[in-house]
Amino acid sequence: MPLVALLLLFGCSRLDLGLVELLSELRVVALKADQPEVAAGTTVTITPVVSDFKGGGRALTYSVSGCLDPASIGEQAERCDSRADRVEIAASTGVTGLSSPHYTGAINTFSVTVPPAVLTLASGVQKANGWWYLVQFALTASDGATVTAVKRILVSNRGTVNTNPTLTSVIADGAALATLPTDRTTLSASVPAASKQSYTLTFSDGSTKSQDESLAVRWFITSGTLTSATTGTEGTTDWQSPTAPATLVTVLSDGRGGTDYQIFSSP
Repeated sequence: MPLVALLLLFGCSRLDLGLVELLSELRVVALKADQPEVAAGTTVTITPVVSDFKGGGRALTYSVSGCLDPASIGEQAERCDSRADRVEIAASTGVTGLSSPHYTGAINTFSVTVPPAVLTLASGVQKANGWWYLVQFALTASDGATVTAVKRILVSNRGTVNTNPTLTSVIADGAALATLPTDRTTLSASVPAASKQSYTLTFSDGSTKSQDESLAVRWFITSGTLTSATTGTEGTTDWQSPTAPATLVTVLSDGRGGTDYQIFSSP
């Protein structure tokens, strides 16, 4: 899958990191918006899932800014840094929510209000299909290490908007995962059929087309190996040689900004 398509599929692109499943250094694993598609002027709450497994509990801070996604107006940039419409949302805010020995999990949430005028330059078709509003999240450690990720929120005047898919449970060797394995284990995701939504695309001639979402599951681990880091909702991956303390993060994405996740950690 081309890199750009993969980034859009997961709704959270990592600017400074390779797409690898092993959690070790400072990482932004996911950014989940409580509303992945909204009308202009709506306030969205975002939950970051981060990992600093080898950081030893060092202090972390984050900064957040927002802008109209440059790709929506044909530009190539993937940051808000030089955008005239850049809005600072948070600056050097202390991270809470991570604990020893895993230092991996959901941290403090933050809110983003999509500017009411964000669709001013959009055509009728673009308003119907949606423009992306880009939220830039920069995570910085006390020793200077930093990573940046972006979350795209779809802004439209669509009557029925996208909602987050649901990751009901992680299945390990046929049963819902409760504790992390110590040996080779086959993992899959339990996702209700309703999580795969249909939506309408509008074209310039006024015609429309019904489209189905593409759900994908991304697997992250702090030890061992996976036979596949990305699967479909019907696919499986084998986790081999996990060692304690271990963490498994499973992220479900719908390709339109919708996200869900589950986190499991061993003692």
